[in-house]
Parts: sequence; structure tokens; C-alpha cells
Amino acid sequence: MRAARLNRPKRSHQHRLRRLFSWNGWGRSAKAIATIATLATGLAAVGALYVTNRTLDATRQQIAISEQGQYTDRFGKAVEQLGSDKIDIRLGGIYALERLAKDSARDANTITRLLGAYIREHTCPTGAPAPAAGPRSHPPTDVSAAFTVLSVRDISQTAPWADATGACLEHRDFGAKTLNNLDLGRAKLANTSFVRTLLRGVRLQEADLGGADLQASTWVGVLANLAQLPRARLQGAALRNSSFAGANLLEARLDNVSSDGGRPDDGTPYADATVPAPAISIGPNFTSADLTRASFTASRIPHATFLFAALEGADFSRSDLRQADFSPPPKPLPAEQVRFDYADLSGATLAGRDMRRMSLVGANLSNADLRDVDLRGVDLSSTNLAGANLDGAKR
Repeated sequence: MRAARLNRPKRSHQHRLRRLFSWNGWGRSAKAIATIATLATGLAAVGALYVTNRTLDATRQQIAISEQGQYTDRFGKAVEQLGSDKIDIRLGGIYALERLAKDSARDANTITRLLGAYIREHTCPTGAPAPAAGPRSHPPTDVSAAFTVLSVRDISQTAPWADATGACLEHRDFGAKTLNNLDLGRAKLANTSFVRTLLRGVRLQEADLGGADLQASTWVGVLANLAQLPRARLQGAALRNSSFAGANLLEARLDNVSSDGGRPDDGTPYADATVPAPAISIGPNFTSADLTRASFTASRIPHATFLFAALEGADFSRSDLRQADFSPPPKPLPAEQVRFDYADLSGATLAGRDMRRMSLVGANLSNADLRDVDLRGVDLSSTNLAGANLDGAKR
């Protein structure tokens, strides 16, 4: 046996190396190593991405903090400018705030409130008398600039209406200007001129517009409920989707007004000031308004609402009042003297009205709702009553 083992041929080193490198396990191990290397590379990439994102987040936070610091500094400097005695410095502050409102959405509401307060404080100085009669003057330059900034702001980032309530602007001239998205409720605007002015999304609730000149003005989504407009002049005004509910329009002139037309919009987004109040009519709304001796001759306001309105002495001659609503209040009113000569009242609602003192010469009342009206003594010889509902009417 020993002799046999001694006689075996010795394996060469080459043979051992061939067997070593021809081992099948090497292929499986290489694949495993490659997989591990790939996973390690992926994990390293994820780690690098995580570190990068954390670094970017930290950088962004630092930039945001720096920007907010800059915005705070800019705001403080602009407010300081508003308190200057020099008009040019105050104007610089107003326009600096406008730019800041565009750059910083979080400051836009604060800036809107600030400029509204600026208008109030600089138009209603304590103890100052109202302007005397005579030629109207333009608003102070800085006040006018504040109005312009508030009218062109982006309302998607702020409250819809800039609060300038109670502003004192009597006997001023706003002619041909554009006023958007302003709350001028309870403002003092008596004898002020708004000739050819475009008002869009403006609130005028309880404002004093007595004797104001509003000829050829354009009203779009304006809320003038309970406003004081005695002897105001609105001839040729375009009253588009606007409300005068409960307003005082004693002896006001609304000849040739219309519910369309007027100046074209300037493209600035506006917030309809009549919303969310129920849309009673697509025409102007005069519900419960005092229209005593008001003149609407040759007006074009189909679908207008005159529900419960006081009409004594009003003149609607030659007006387009199709589908208008003239329903009386629940408590019967005395017969009112109203002129509807040659007016188009087709499809209008006058049910329950005492019409004995109304003039209907040449009027078109076809398809009108005239149930329970009192027409005794009214000259209807030239009045078109074709298709009108006269159930219960007295003639």
C-alpha cells in the first residue's frame, strides 16, 4: 500500500490552479458580490439624496427666513414713509407697499387694511369742515394713489373688498376713474362727481351720495343698498347687476339709464358686491327704494325689480320695462301718481297695485300681470292690454 501511494504521479501546480479557477462556485459568488455592490451603490445614492434634500431644505428655510426679514424691513420702512410730511415720500411708501403685496402674499391682507385705514385717516381729519360749495377738487394725490393701488390689487390673495368705510370725500372729483373691489359703506360722498367712472364690485351701503353727479357712470356688481342718493344725477348710467334696495332716490335723475352697455371692463378681476345676497333680478334692483319724483324717462332696464318701491310722482315715460316687477308692499298704499306713457311694460308684474292715478297713454301692457289692480278712471284707450291677466281687476 505504501509503495502504491509512493508510486502515484504527483499533480502539477498547473493542474491545481486549473481546478481552482474552474470551480463552479466562483460564478455564483460573483453574482452575489455584484448584487451586493449594486445595493450598496443604491443605498449610497439614497443616502446622498437624503443628505442633499436636508441641505436644500435647510437652505430654503434660511432663504425664507432671510426673505421674511427683508419683507419685514421693507414693510417697516414703507409705513415710516406714510407718516412723512412730504407728499413724494408718502407716495413712495404707498407704491412700496404695492410692490411688497405682490412679492409677499402673506402680507397682502395687512397692506390692504393699512391702505384702507390710510384713506380714512387722510380724508376725515378731526374737526375739519366739509369742502365748501364751488368747483370740485380732485382727491389728494396720495389718497388717489392709494385708491388706485387698492383697485388694481390681486383679490385672489386678499379679502375681496378693501375697507375704506366712512371715508370723507364730499365735493371731490373722481370723474373717469376706475374703482374696483372697494368697501365705501357709510362714506361721505355728497356732491362728488363720478362722471364716466367705472365702478366694479364696489360697496356703497349707507353711503351719502346726495346730489352726486354720476352721469354716464358704469356700475358692475355694485351694492348701494340703503344709500342716500336724493337728487343724484345718474342720467345715461349703465346699471349692470347692481342693487339699490332700500335706497333713497328722492328726485333722482335716472333718465336714459340702462342695464347693459357702459364702459368696457379693464380686465381686473372683481368681486360682485351683490353676492351672496339673493339675485332677485338680472336687472337693477330697487326693492323698497324711495323713488318719489324720480325720473326714469327713456330708460332701458328690462327685468328690473321695483318690489315694494315708493313711486309717487315717478316718471317712466318711454322706458323699456319688460318683465319688470312693480309688486306693491303687503300693506296697501294709497293710489300713486306715476307716468308710464308709451312705456313697454310687456310681461311686467303690477298685481295688486292701485293704478287709478297712473298715466298709461300708449303704454304696452301685453301679457302683464294685472290681477286685482284698480284701473278705475284710467284712460286705457291707447293702452295695449293684449294677453294681460286682468283677473279681479277693477275697471
